[in-house]
Amino acid sequence: MLEAKNISFAYDDQNSFSFPDFKCGAGEKKLILGGSGTGKTTYLHLLTGLLRPKEGSVVFDGTDIATLKSRELDQFRGKNIGLVFQTAHFIGALTVKENLRVPLWLGGKKGYDERITELLERLQISHKLNSKIKNLSIGERQRVSIARALVHQPKIIFADEPTSALDDKNTENVVSLLEEQAAQEGAALVIVTHDTRLKSLYKNIVEL
Repeated sequence: MLEAKNISFAYDDQNSFSFPDFKCGAGEKKLILGGSGTGKTTYLHLLTGLLRPKEGSVVFDGTDIATLKSRELDQFRGKNIGLVFQTAHFIGALTVKENLRVPLWLGGKKGYDERITELLERLQISHKLNSKIKNLSIGERQRVSIARALVHQPKIIFADEPTSALDDKNTENVVSLLEEQAAQEGAALVIVTHDTRLKSLYKNIVEL
C-alpha cells in the first residue's frame, strides 16, 4: 500500500537526512522509533506528503505522492491518510463537529454528520459534539484528534508521539485505543515516537 524508497531531505547544508526504506501493507501495525534529532518528524512528513523528498519516492497505492500538485495532494491525503499530531491543530473558535468536517471537506466528502456522531460515541466524547475546541481538556482534545484522523475512513493512520507525556497506564490506554480504532476501520497504523516503552509491543519496527 505505502512504500518509500531511497528518500532524503535537506533543510539546508547543515541539516540533511537520509532515511531507511519503508513499506506498510493494508491493516499492518508499525512503529517508527528514534531519539531526538534523528528526523522522526521529518520522516513522518515525507511519508504523508507534508514535505517533498529531495530524492527518492513515496508511493501510495501506485501513486507517487511527491509528484502531485498541492491541491491534488490535499485531496489525496484527505481520502487516504489520517494524522494524529503530537500537538492537536484545531480551529479553536469552531465546535468539535465543525473541526471534524474539515478533513471531509478536503477529501471532497459531504454528508458525514452521522459518521462524526458515531465516531465520537465510540471514543466516549459524543457529549462534546457542539462544544468549542478551546473549552476541551487535553485528554478530550486527544480523543477528538483521533476522531479527526478517522472520520474520512483513511487507509492508513499516522500517530506522532501519542504517548510522549503519559505515564505507563495511560500509554497503554492510548495505544490500545489507537489500535482498536484502526482495526475497526480496517486501516494500517504507524506510530512515530521516541518512546522505547512501545518497542516491546511491536514486531514491525523501523529504527532511525
